[in-house]
Amino acid sequence: GKFSDAVSVSINDAGFVFVADAGKNEIVKFDTLVKELATIGGYGWGINQFDRPADVFASTLNVYVADENNSRIVFYDKDLNFISQLKGTEISEEENAFGYPLACGVSNRGDLFVLDSDNGRIIKYDLAGRFLAIIGAEDAGSFALVNPVAFALSPKGKLFVADGTNICVYDFFGNGLFKFD
Repeated sequence: GKFSDAVSVSINDAGFVFVADAGKNEIVKFDTLVKELATIGGYGWGINQFDRPADVFASTLNVYVADENNSRIVFYDKDLNFISQLKGTEISEEENAFGYPLACGVSNRGDLFVLDSDNGRIIKYDLAGRFLAIIGAEDAGSFALVNPVAFALSPKGKLFVADGTNICVYDFFGNGLFKFD
C-alpha cells in the first residue's frame, strides 16, 4: 500500500481526492482517475511538515489540515501550496484556544470549525482566525460533548458530531437540535 495509516479522505467539488496519512505525516492529492498529483509532509513543525495530520478537508480552492500534535490548522491552496496557519497555542484569549485538533471543516458560509480534543468541544472561527463560537462545551446542557472524535458539516448548515455512542446535531449557531443514540 501507498499509505501507512490513512486516517482521513476528502473529495472537493472538482473531484480531486486528498488523503491524510498519519503514519507518514503526509497529505496526498489524487486526480479523478486516482493518479497521484502531489504529496507534502514528513515529520516536523515546518509549514509543509506534520506531527499526525488527523484530518483533511478540501473545498474547491483550498485544503485544510488538522495537524493534531502541532495543535494547528494549516491552510493550503488546491495545489497544496502553503497559505497560512491557525495555531491553537497562539490564540490570545485562552478560553477560545484549541489543542490537539482531531478534525476541521469549512461551512458553505466560510466559517472554520475545529474539533478541540484537548477541551472536548468544537470551536468556530471565521477564515481570518477570529473566534465566533464554542459548540458543545460544558455549558451546553444535554448537548455537552463528552468524547468528540469527528464531525461533518451538512450543506444546509447543520453540524453532526460523533461523540462516543451518540451523534449530536447542532445548527449553524451551535444550538443543540437532536441526538442519535
